[in-house]
Amino acid sequence: MMRRLSTTLTCALLCLAALAQAQIPSSTQERLTTPGKPQKEDVLRGNKLFRDMAQCVVERQSTRVDNLLNSAPGSKVEMKLADSLQSRYDNCLGMGSISFPHYVLRGGLAEVVYHREFPNGLDTTTKPATEVTLVWSDPNLDSDGVQALELMHSAARCLVARQPKRVSDLLETETMSPEEMRVIRDLQGDLGACLFAGVTFNGNRQSLRALLAEAALEYGVAQRSGFAGVAAAAAGKK
Repeated sequence: MMRRLSTTLTCALLCLAALAQAQIPSSTQERLTTPGKPQKEDVLRGNKLFRDMAQCVVERQSTRVDNLLNSAPGSKVEMKLADSLQSRYDNCLGMGSISFPHYVLRGGLAEVVYHREFPNGLDTTTKPATEVTLVWSDPNLDSDGVQALELMHSAARCLVARQPKRVSDLLETETMSPEEMRVIRDLQGDLGACLFAGVTFNGNRQSLRALLAEAALEYGVAQRSGFAGVAAAAAGKK
């Protein structure tokens, strides 16, 4: 099904970089490497720093992390909650420093919570009705978040609803591994089908994994409750 939205709200993911970067805690704005093309070992080292920090933050501030993930992407509430975690980011990074867009931070934290809540991955034995997942994945453009960000989160929810097994498999792979890239390639066709007309995804594999991790967490929580409320909303749209 073609996803449609007014072209005034469309944006490529890379257009969000400056916006998202402005929401990063100040201690993480320093570069891990010197300017220029990063070397593979620098990318891997930065990825490990980021993953270790996310694990540490969730373990020590789980309630604040949950509140952050429940906030609208790009909203003032999200920024306030992110700021409240500033000291924890600093403590968990230790002597390291990394730079990343804020939606990648959300995704990294969400993946830690996802593995805690769903250690065996998503339940793929039963899938909700299509009309239910369409309503569940629709963007909430009435929130106080950034609409372009919400469009990308909506596309990620759509992708999880279409391919819960493959997304679950993706989140079991080692980050930055050949296995991760193989699953991402398997998801590319469905990703294209989930993007709204005029919206393109120009992000890297870390960006996609971050968006899908948060979407998978939301899907698992919604599925655990039987998509309560979503099914009623879907019925009302008929």
